[in-house]
Amino acid sequence: IKPCDKIMMIAGPSLFNNRSFQRKIFDYINRFTVISAFDLNDTTLTIAVKKIKNKNIKAIYGYTSSILIFLEFLKENNIHLPLKGIFTTSETFIPKVRILAKEFCHCDVIDIYGANDGGICAFECKEHTGYHISYERTYLEIIDHKIILTDLYNTAFPFIRYQVGDITSA
Repeated sequence: IKPCDKIMMIAGPSLFNNRSFQRKIFDYINRFTVISAFDLNDTTLTIAVKKIKNKNIKAIYGYTSSILIFLEFLKENNIHLPLKGIFTTSETFIPKVRILAKEFCHCDVIDIYGANDGGICAFECKEHTGYHISYERTYLEIIDHKIILTDLYNTAFPFIRYQVGDITSA
């Protein structure tokens, strides 16, 4: 995916916040098209497919379960879309997403782990051999497989040694 490629977000407020004027400008500049993850019926999904085709959208970014619903809709309707990539986040990754994406969108899926309240972000690369941790705003500790975070960016009310509730195999 290149800068300024058009991206569709299938998400809820935790990813695209509210639809404030400033957020709409941010989405416009970044070429985001937003579809609500909370109303994924056949009509909404049909509109999403049309938007991907008409707006020449190159990638999809959203909740793992919402992306799965979208891909299952493509499968049920035998729709193929030429996307460059799909990015999943906010939920545990579901391997079926990668299988359906390759078959119906002819692209790979990159999963992103985020715990915004603790300031952490980690992401897969195309090798899918684990997650690369972004340390720009977080100090990360792993103690007994528990993820413990200190947000270095939040100066107003930082979480220090925050146990987000997630675990890792590392």
